[in-house]
Amino acid sequence: MKRYGLWMVLLLWFQASWALEATVDYAVFQQPSGAYLEIYLHIVGRSVKYVPIDTLHQQATVEVVLLFKQQDQIVKADKFRLSSPLSAQAIDFIDLKDTHLHRPTTT
Repeated sequence: MKRYGLWMVLLLWFQASWALEATVDYAVFQQPSGAYLEIYLHIVGRSVKYVPIDTLHQQATVEVVLLFKQQDQIVKADKFRLSSPLSAQAIDFIDLKDTHLHRPTTT
């Protein structure tokens, strides 16, 4: 039983060491035309894979999928690639994504 527990701990540790470390935060602003949403992304550089660009620089790319749901329906979706700055070493990188959420029509 102890051996099983040790393997589980090791598996969880290895899985956690491969996990993407990211923070997502947002702010909603109201406008007459509807809601305006800003999404703030922070990616920890050491948690993504960097590929060499040239002899001095490397770069990481993360694919981001944003789904906006209202109840059980997806009302808006966005998919994009976020690339880190060119760097000699792994560094954290950030992005700001903004979108307008249209005011629902009332009948």
